[in-house]
Amino acid sequence: SGQPPLYYLLASLPARLSDEQPPVVFRPNPYFRYDLDPTRPDNKNTALHYPEDTGGGWRALRLARIASILSGALFVICVYGLAATVLPADRGAAAAAAAFAAFIPQVIFHSSHVSNDMLAAAFSTLTLWLLARIVRLGGGRRRGLALGAALGLAALVKVNALVVGLPVALGFAWIGLGRGKPVSRRDHLLEALTTAGWSALGFLIMAGWWFLRSRLLYGAFLGLNTHCYQELSTCGPIRLVWPNWFAWRDTFRSFWAAFGLANIRPWDWVYWLFAALIGLAIVGLILFVIRRRQARAAGAPATDPHLPVLLVLMASAVAGNLLLLYVWMQQILATYGRLLYPSLGGIVVLLVAGLWELHPRLARLAWLVPAGLAVAAPFWLIRPAYALPRFLDEAATAALGDSLGWKYGDVAELVSITPAARSVAAGDTLPVELCWQTLGETDTNYTVFLQ
Repeated sequence: SGQPPLYYLLASLPARLSDEQPPVVFRPNPYFRYDLDPTRPDNKNTALHYPEDTGGGWRALRLARIASILSGALFVICVYGLAATVLPADRGAAAAAAAFAAFIPQVIFHSSHVSNDMLAAAFSTLTLWLLARIVRLGGGRRRGLALGAALGLAALVKVNALVVGLPVALGFAWIGLGRGKPVSRRDHLLEALTTAGWSALGFLIMAGWWFLRSRLLYGAFLGLNTHCYQELSTCGPIRLVWPNWFAWRDTFRSFWAAFGLANIRPWDWVYWLFAALIGLAIVGLILFVIRRRQARAAGAPATDPHLPVLLVLMASAVAGNLLLLYVWMQQILATYGRLLYPSLGGIVVLLVAGLWELHPRLARLAWLVPAGLAVAAPFWLIRPAYALPRFLDEAATAALGDSLGWKYGDVAELVSITPAARSVAAGDTLPVELCWQTLGETDTNYTVFLQ
């Protein structure tokens, strides 16, 4: 109720081509467990799905995914543009960044279901791209208006995209201080104020009406207080508490690959691959700083004076997003990596820049890590999690031997029970395969309890 409307408006456009009858009905799975153990074999579905869930509102729901697919494509394009602007001297860096972003499994996941996260990431990355162009090429009316409009579009998709305003403000401050030069500071200050003014105008035209509406309707410009009425809310005063390690661990995992309701995940060693890439990138960025200082001490001219500033601006977007999520986790149980997607473009550019500093080939081939998981995930993780039970033909049923003959009214007959092992240790789980034969249709969902 409190989220901005842009994504939902766009998602509704293709959905309107379909009749809404029959309507979409959410049937909760009463035995769903939010269990992050990837080896647990059942109850991965949060909802019950029937074969007749087709047409009408179900078709509209599937058509709404078109907006997510286009959002993901726009995000990859913006990552390419951002990387090409931040790292113009590194040939192939833009393509490497775009490929890495495109193959992140969670990016593909959020680009294939009804979710506003990818559109927020796309417009946030577009804002960073336009900011990087202003830093490199200078400001002005058109570039300022475009920057403000892009930030306004991001805010109209998701409120947390406003965190991109932090690098925007820092970028204008750097321009106003003379771009690091001791001369012509008055002209640079005028340029910064002029560009910032046009940016503010572009933002107000694009999104100002929504925040005014939120103030009138909810009593707050951001409308975030509506989230405090949900079941998982812990809204209260913000305190400086030590971050919950387990919550941030799950946030890291769901940033890269966690499907369903973040309850379908690969083995833990997969996440160590992404952690290793981040560690290598941090080492590369540290080397970048050391080498720049050594070159400056030796009196060598700076090869790209804008690059350090742009990397700092990307880092400020990431740091601001992490701080915002830290605060938000004190209000809502939200260990979702997608809440860091407003800074996803900056994260990818920093990752590629750090790996490039270590070795260009390492940066060019880094996309193979997420691509390998992305290709394997549908067959290794997602399809098995949602697979229907095996259906046996008459020959396979006959091979089971005589039926137990346990009939449950006129609904079903229990044919056989097959434990997966003879015994297990106390406290462990013993999987048991039950073979049923249906006797008739029923409008009631029945529960089978095995003790």
